[in-house]
Amino acid sequence: MNTYCKFLFLAGILISPVCADTIILKTGQKYEGSIISEDATSYLVAIQVTKSIKDERKILKDNVAEIIKESTAEKDYKNIGVLTPTPDQLNVQAYEKRINAAKSFLSKHPKSDYDKKVRSALSILEKEYAVISEGGTKLGGNLLSRSDIDANAYDIHAQIIGSQMQKLAKQGLDQQALRKWEELQNNYANSKAYVDSIPLATAIIQRYQTWLDRQVSTFQARTQKRIDVFLALGQDDRNRAERQIKQKNAAYDALIQKEQKELKTSWLTIDVYNKRALEYNQRSTKTHLRNISRLDPSSIKLAGPSY
Repeated sequence: MNTYCKFLFLAGILISPVCADTIILKTGQKYEGSIISEDATSYLVAIQVTKSIKDERKILKDNVAEIIKESTAEKDYKNIGVLTPTPDQLNVQAYEKRINAAKSFLSKHPKSDYDKKVRSALSILEKEYAVISEGGTKLGGNLLSRSDIDANAYDIHAQIIGSQMQKLAKQGLDQQALRKWEELQNNYANSKAYVDSIPLATAIIQRYQTWLDRQVSTFQARTQKRIDVFLALGQDDRNRAERQIKQKNAAYDALIQKEQKELKTSWLTIDVYNKRALEYNQRSTKTHLRNISRLDPSSIKLAGPSY
């Protein structure tokens, strides 16, 4: 990685790619990959080390017992991904994308081994789509029509937010999960979903606090490292990097000002090179943990459908 690329990495920019034949050696060892080229004695194979990482490897032909070619239908079936069961709260556009993928596959491979599976998935998707497109949703694996939601709007909307909070927490997106907790606190404090989410909120805040403490304690070293990389750049690369950093910082400053003034949130979007936001969220974790410790869930009067 050259110095400029290293700087961009420190500043916060990334990259990313997939899947083919099975090469079986005489020893019984198997490789998932694709043959890039071959000569009289060997194959050059792109091995799929992980879902996003490949490695090139030279394999002698004398060591190969069999090469199982992946069919076009098999590749396309893998590429459309898991169509069903659908996750909770999938939106209309996501349903349309899955339905179109299933129809496209069936059109391209009308008599494949996957025909029955894809047709079954398509039937489920179309039935669910009919409910979702009319304003319904899926919650806890159950389809709720628009009328179901309207009949118990307060609790169901709270459940939806609580479900989103859980999903974000599982993904390790603590700041976003805590925004959902904040929404429950502010708008649905008499819902069962709010009461049920208190233990999870406590765990998220404690985990987030540990992460924030570490980011604050390492802030100076991290910032100095970025400065050192910046100073090692050539003049042209330094000028280019400086412009990008200024643009990024200006956009970030505008974002957190909006979050503080308009959203009035306790949980600002984090940039690990912005100490003010780190310390702001750090203070928020202490305040919320203190408030939760004083909270008696049994004293909360549930509103439910009568709200």
